[in-house]
Amino acid sequence: MLARGYRRRVEPLTRVHGRIDHLGTACGQLMQSGRVLCRYNEQTVDLPRYRSMLVTLRRASLRAVSGDVRQRCLTTAQMLERSGGSPVDPTPAQLSKEQFGHFDTEDRTLLTLSTLVRGMCA
Repeated sequence: MLARGYRRRVEPLTRVHGRIDHLGTACGQLMQSGRVLCRYNEQTVDLPRYRSMLVTLRRASLRAVSGDVRQRCLTTAQMLERSGGSPVDPTPAQLSKEQFGHFDTEDRTLLTLSTLVRGMCA
């Protein structure tokens, strides 16, 4: 089960979603085209912790000696990608801002293990 987080979105929409940015709507003259600038939070699983794990799994699959380990790494990476994770390596600043809740102890352990595997692959 992947934890979900929130991503802040600001975009012009044809229907109101979240809060309307009146100043942005007026400055961009969006009302003429039937749109308004909306600010809202979108629920996502594309968190820095899962992006880091995805990149690590791909790197480990390239270095794996065993065919079984290589296949398991690739299968898990594909599962993360299908769930909504992007294969973009997060910056250390993004990882340091990652917040872990009471039920995220397994994710914290996996992130520590991911850091260890990255060090071994380097």
